[in-house]
This record gives sequence, C-alpha cells and structure tokens, in this order.
Amino acid sequence: MKRIYAFLFSLCVAAVMNAQTGEQTSNVIKLNGGLDFVTSKMYLPDNLYYGGQVVAHSWRPGVSVSTDFAHLWKSGLGVGVNFIYNDARYSVKGHIANGQTNEYEKISMALTSVYIGASAVYSGRLNEHWIADCSLGMGYGKLGGRLADNGGFGIMTKGGIEYLINSHLGVGVELNSLVIFTKDEELEKFKKLYPSESDTSSGVSRVGIAAGLRFHF
Repeated sequence: MKRIYAFLFSLCVAAVMNAQTGEQTSNVIKLNGGLDFVTSKMYLPDNLYYGGQVVAHSWRPGVSVSTDFAHLWKSGLGVGVNFIYNDARYSVKGHIANGQTNEYEKISMALTSVYIGASAVYSGRLNEHWIADCSLGMGYGKLGGRLADNGGFGIMTKGGIEYLINSHLGVGVELNSLVIFTKDEELEKFKKLYPSESDTSSGVSRVGIAAGLRFHF
C-alpha cells in the first residue's frame, strides 16, 4: 500500500513540476475499467453449516468500472465528481443435505462497493501529447453483496497518465485506491473472540489499476 501511495504522490509532483499553463478552462470526462484488489482481511465462515473457523482473505482480485468528471482551470487545478463500482468474489464451503449423506460445495459470495463523491484535481500537460493528473476525493461508499450491507465515509485517490490522440480524445491508465469506513456492531464481539486482531477496524480498502477513454471539451 505504501508503495502505491508513493507512486500516486510522485505522479502529482510530476504533474506540478512539468505542467504547462492551459490556454483556457476545460472539462474532462473519464470512462475506465480495470482490475482491483481488496487489500483488507475479510473474515469468512470456513463452513457455513457448522460455523467453522474463520479464515482471513486479503488481496482478493476483482473488477472495477468508474466514471469521472472534472472541471479544470488554467492553472491545472480543478474540482471533480467521481463514481466507482467494484466487485470481488470469495469462495467458502457450504453444506448440502442430500438424502442420508452430507456433501459440500464451494459457494461464491460477492463483495461489492459503490462510491460517489467529490474531489480536488490537478492536471498538468507534460508535452504536446502527454498529460499527468491526480485527484483526492471524499464521499459516501456503500458495501453490498452476501458479505456486507452497510456504508459510510469514503476516501478516494487516483493518479495516472494520458495520451492525447487529438484535442478532444485521449486514452489513459491510472492507479487508484478506495477506502470505505463502516460501523459494525459485531466488531467488538469479534475482537473479544480474537484478541490478536484487536487493531481490526470495520471497512474495506481496495487498490487497482484501470484504463479507458478521456473526453475533453
């Protein structure tokens, strides 16, 4: 995680140090899709029927889609609105009663998150075709699927580079992170059962890489 945040910070520094002053204010719409990872430990039942031991899962891969709108001033600073959807899948053992025998199968359980928020943006043109940008945002995140159904405050960071095909269209790639903090009434009970996890907090963090189109107008 620290390396990812360091890379995002370096992109922001590069954008600021190498930025060329814009001729006018502009707007940008981004459409992205990509791969992300749930970096949080997710504690799942090892056996849904017998209530077996919990198992920690971290760095679980998933997919994400996002769209961003940013209004930029001549200085390169701007404000934006961000929407992100993530989906990751976990497999746990499930119990099935089949006549006189007990059988088990792998059951897929989804963990989804939806985030919408506002952000501060900086975008700097490195040369005629390349742009570096970064953003920091806050908003509301909602967790869903079979593993969670709550929401709370969210923090989003993004940093990436873009290649301008022409003055109105570009393609880009970015690194991003999203943390959603939630309240969980069962958390304190969990900490008492598992003292070694006393520093556990409720919520989900994700990091990812995405690519897509950029529209300038």
